[in-house]
Order: sequence, then C-alpha cells, then structure tokens
Amino acid sequence: MVSVRLLLVRHGETVWNANQRYQGQRDVPLSPEGRRQARQLRERLRRETVHAVYASDLSRARETAEIILEGSGVAPTLVPELREMSFGAWEGMRHDEIEAAYPEQLRAWIADPVNVAPPGGETLASLFERSVAVLGRVTAGHDGQTVLVVAHGGPLRMILCHLLEVRPELYWRLGLRPASLTAVDLYPEGAIVGVLNDTCHL
Repeated sequence: MVSVRLLLVRHGETVWNANQRYQGQRDVPLSPEGRRQARQLRERLRRETVHAVYASDLSRARETAEIILEGSGVAPTLVPELREMSFGAWEGMRHDEIEAAYPEQLRAWIADPVNVAPPGGETLASLFERSVAVLGRVTAGHDGQTVLVVAHGGPLRMILCHLLEVRPELYWRLGLRPASLTAVDLYPEGAIVGVLNDTCHL
C-alpha cells in the first residue's frame, strides 16, 4: 500500500522567469501568463482527491495554490521553509549580468554549489537540509492520503534528490518547468516517480 501520494507543483510563470532572472526569495508575483497556467493546472488536478495542501509563502507559489484551490473552500497551509533557495546579491540579475559583476564568486559557486553560497545567499547543502526537513513535516499524519505541495524549483528538486537518492549537486538534471506537475508515490521501501515535469495541461 502507498503510504503517501505526493503531488509536487512548481509555481506558475513570473515576469522574472520569462526574463531569466534569478528570483530566489524575492517576492515576485505571478504574471498574467502564470495565472493562466495555474488555472489550467487546476483543471488537470480535478481528477485528484487531495487531502492536504502546503505552499511556500512567497506570493508566486501561494497564488498558484490559491488558484488551484479556487471554489474548494480549502486554503493552503503556508510553509516558509518551502521558499526558493536564497541567491543573495544575485537576485534580480540574469546569468550574464552575474558573470560580469561577480566572475570569481560565480566560478566558485559553479564548481562547488553544495558548500559555496552566492554572496549573501545559501548553499545547496542548506537548501537540501531544509527541504528534506519540510518533506517530513508535510507528509506526517497523511498515511494513505494525497498531499499537494506548491513551491519552487529549488526545494522541489531537493525533495526529489532525497527521495531518489541523487546527489544534491545533480539537481539540475531534474527539469521542473513553471506550473509543472510531478507525482511521487511514497512506499515504506522507497519512492516511485510516476510523473515528472508534466506540462500537458498547458
């Protein structure tokens, strides 16, 4: 028997996503396109019986969850630990801008993102630790149930790395597009990913 069915949703698109800017923990809202994506995702999820919903408290994730839950009478439980990785001074910048302004720090981070943080930001080790901790929190008490988690690419990838026993530094191999759905069945023996980065509803 499945212990928990976990539905992992990345928030809808923002203007910064479209412009390829590092968002991190900056509270960037959904764009009109992101809201449209969230509404389409709501239709996709109508076939699921969801028992609990947890979301990052950043507005792009919170609003995605609220749109998904519209008309249900249910509000998401907001969990600050589900926030995106902090990129510190790099938030709001594109990769080419970071490369020009912080070349040495960027090289060091790329070489060892697990232990090296962006200036004023956090390491992958820190993100991994809090993501694994929050996974335990959102699945506790939900045996035999379906749990929806609406968050960001960083923590969702770390949760998947943990469940699939993948080294955190390989997180980039797991593609998670805006408004994508990933479904994982958690058994006592381990996790089975049934759906990864599903965007067919878009």
